[in-house]
Amino acid sequence: METYDELKAAIVKTANRSDGDFALQTPRFIRLAEARMRRDIRARGETQTLDITIEEDSYPLPCGFDGIVSINGRGAGNRSVNYVSSDTMDKTQYPAVNSYTISGEDIYFSRAPGDIRLRYRALFAPLSARQRCNWILSKHPDAYLYGALIDSAPYLEDDPRLSTWASLFNSAIEGINKQALAQQFGGPLLIQSDRVYDGYTRTRGVMIPEADNGGGGDDVGVYIEAPDFLAVFEEAEGG
Repeated sequence: METYDELKAAIVKTANRSDGDFALQTPRFIRLAEARMRRDIRARGETQTLDITIEEDSYPLPCGFDGIVSINGRGAGNRSVNYVSSDTMDKTQYPAVNSYTISGEDIYFSRAPGDIRLRYRALFAPLSARQRCNWILSKHPDAYLYGALIDSAPYLEDDPRLSTWASLFNSAIEGINKQALAQQFGGPLLIQSDRVYDGYTRTRGVMIPEADNGGGGDDVGVYIEAPDFLAVFEEAEGG
């Protein structure tokens, strides 16, 4: 389930509805799910990494592309590939250092770069016939599937599966937000429960270890309450 069409087919199959009217409504269910996810997901985009081998002088832009972060070789020396304007690329016939530019839907290189690591920003772009995928569908298809199934409720009436789909959707959103926090603080998140911070018991949340949050001195961790991740508390030694 990697594309818009595959998502629509999965919604129909999971709902076990064969009538044509339900299938025609799947784009509406997806739009409603996207509205729900925009409210619930903290990250509006993320940095993606691709380790690829390019043996030609061009490569198609990745799905949901919103800008290059870096391009580096993965061979000896790990040299970076630097951006130049398309005019400069056209005027440089025999570059001493490999470079790239972007034109239309492709990345163009001054020469085939071989093994590279491409880091780029990916947007949460709404799905459509033209925008066939985005980073959420690529990495978290369950959020899309169960979100759309929740919003198909008017067509399913009192379907007992709705509560299960809602639970699975909430779990997917919580997982996305935890990953976003891990990227922000540069380390893994450790689940904590029934811990007391400054006299308050936090029964569910995540702890970022000291080595990963960049703290020093008396800071021994940062506690973030789940699933909303709105409150951040620092635990001091002896607290």
